[in-house]
Amino acid sequence: MKLFFVSLMLSFASTVVQAGTTICQLEQVELPIFIKTIGWNNENGRAVVVNGLGDKFPAKVVLSKKGAGGGLRTNILVELPEKSDYHPLVIAEFTVFPANNTHRVIGIGYTIEDGKRYLSSSFGNLEANCQSRDD
Repeated sequence: MKLFFVSLMLSFASTVVQAGTTICQLEQVELPIFIKTIGWNNENGRAVVVNGLGDKFPAKVVLSKKGAGGGLRTNILVELPEKSDYHPLVIAEFTVFPANNTHRVIGIGYTIEDGKRYLSSSFGNLEANCQSRDD
């Protein structure tokens, strides 16, 4: 019974945790303010988003879980500086997921009014070339 419990816990942990770094290059970026590269580390939760102008924005992984198709779906949150090209947007969230032997990135932007977060902008649904490696 003890062996069964240990093997059950190990199989659960292997499906939830994925160590390493992933870097995605987006295809068909329409505007320079849209993101061109997004990268993250599942182990420490740190991420970086780079726009078409080369501006880097620190970010964090807020969710990483197995999606319906079996691949890993990752949500990354960026708190944008007040003085940026994105003002009045203050938060952007990107979801990266596998689709049709490639990856897709969906991005949305939020404003905050009276302490409430409102959906404001779409950064599109773009194809991405993602590469992962163990650190």
